[in-house]
Amino acid sequence: MRAVRRLGRTLYLLSALLILGAVWTAKAEPLAHSAPGYPKTDITPVLEQKVFTQSDYTLLYRQTGLGQAAVDSLCERGEARRLLFFQRQFFAPAQWDCMPGSPVTSQEVLRQAAEFGPLEEGDILLTPCSHCGGWRNGHAALVLDAEKGLTLEAVVLGKNSEVRSLESWKSRPAFIVLRLKDTPAEKRREIALAARDQLCGLPYDLLAGIFDGGQKTAGGTQCAHLVWQAFMAFGYDLDSDGGLVVTPSDLAHSPLLEVVQIYGIEAGKRWPTDAGP
Repeated sequence: MRAVRRLGRTLYLLSALLILGAVWTAKAEPLAHSAPGYPKTDITPVLEQKVFTQSDYTLLYRQTGLGQAAVDSLCERGEARRLLFFQRQFFAPAQWDCMPGSPVTSQEVLRQAAEFGPLEEGDILLTPCSHCGGWRNGHAALVLDAEKGLTLEAVVLGKNSEVRSLESWKSRPAFIVLRLKDTPAEKRREIALAARDQLCGLPYDLLAGIFDGGQKTAGGTQCAHLVWQAFMAFGYDLDSDGGLVVTPSDLAHSPLLEVVQIYGIEAGKRWPTDAGP
């Protein structure tokens, strides 16, 4: 009888843990994509102007998800009207599926791919669309070649960091593109090239930084650590909270970075779990 009671208690605890785990995981899913919580407005009159004010840039950011650098890049190419496409994309409903990303994580995948605005070498790509249970660990990558669509990434345990195609990023229900502030394109390109030479082929290490006194050395790496190491080699510390482990959220909140584009994240936020703009 005592053994039966013990078995009953064990089954009860296991059931409770499974239910709690399912609830915890379910709470993460709505954070995969956030549509703008304000109306879509006509931006055509703004696009007809030759010079934009700061208020115009703010409006375009809230309506298209593109920051000033991306807006200026499109205008310099004579593609200002393409901002209407990005506005439609920014406000369009998104549909996605949740799929296994690794033995312990899941990731969301858009049914219809999104498009990036103008990218440059050294840009940082972040997405919250990877989670372990209810914790959105996210993912990070460094743009190596904008024209060819190549990135440097540490993807998953058991696989070394490598050069990958940008294509998979277009299927993320939410992403952020960040760029080092007040830094010439040549310097950002230099950082990307050095990262390709020095940080490609490193073993994946989920605990990079924990056992080296916070030095975050590059013997092993993970996605956000890889991006951090690329910039730290040039004296830019992008770890916003200075903790032992650098995460995609830490990179997202770095004051050294500016927003080039957001998609599936509220304007003014750097991460879905932020309290507000």
